[in-house]
Amino acid sequence: MVSPAVVNLRLTPNAFTNGIEHTSSKRKMAQKLEKREKREKREKREKESQSSRLA
Repeated sequence: MVSPAVVNLRLTPNAFTNGIEHTSSKRKMAQKLEKREKREKREKREKESQSSRLA
């Protein structure tokens, strides 16, 4: 038989880390979006500069 205190110890770290993972995953998603937007802008600029060089 496991004592309730041990069960609590088992449950709380998970809830704690899940909370951290949840917020960090949101931040990671935001960073990915920012990176993608920057990359798309850069690629667009590069395409425009290439076309202006060709013209």
